[in-house]
Amino acid sequence: MVALALAPPPVSGAWQSEAELLVLPVRVHLLTSGTTPELNSTLTGDEIRQVFVEVNAVWQQAGIRWDVESVLREQAQNEEAFPAARETGRSGRGRFRSILLEVCPEDQWLRGAWNVCVIREFPVPAGGVFFPERRQVLWSELNPRGQMHATILAHELGHSLCLRHDSGSPNNLMRGGPAQGQRRGAGGGAGGGAASPTPRDPSTATELTAAQIAIARGQAATGSPQGLDNSCRDGAAR
Repeated sequence: MVALALAPPPVSGAWQSEAELLVLPVRVHLLTSGTTPELNSTLTGDEIRQVFVEVNAVWQQAGIRWDVESVLREQAQNEEAFPAARETGRSGRGRFRSILLEVCPEDQWLRGAWNVCVIREFPVPAGGVFFPERRQVLWSELNPRGQMHATILAHELGHSLCLRHDSGSPNNLMRGGPAQGQRRGAGGGAGGGAASPTPRDPSTATELTAAQIAIARGQAATGSPQGLDNSCRDGAAR
């Protein structure tokens, strides 16, 4: 079962009423694999919806809520290449990204909206990544310490709303770098970006600044994740 507990972040004055709440549709793809355990998600539909309850508790401060349109169970793609990501993650970041990029099939995509693909765990220390070229989040149920953090998913969804990594506060949702218990280097942490001076605790990384909320709401108002063709593309996870 999923066991998650988040302290709700303070609600910002950037939005004032339910009428200003931005509701964003998301389709979740739980991947399965009979040959590669790391690709085989063990979550149920009810459990993933509970994860999004926690994600939405974080994003409430911005007046943004993800509405789970459906949860699908699908066969992972390119299973045979995935184990090689252990080595390419250490020696070739571009190849590592290309392997992860091909894991989730697109034939049941929710077009023009949010798609989150869920695997069991990454082959290197990481918890998630946003791919602007596919407007897709890939999230793992477990981090390298065997823990589940809905805040990592909330972080990656922040990248889909044009937010960059932020080093201003250890409790900022968009804090970059490795989580506690993760090695530096190979995976780069939740967003796969540059390492921060100190490891962060994903369970406490829930805050957004007023400027971040304004950026996120601006993209959310378009009804679509940012992509490579967006003016904000430089804010994506790399």
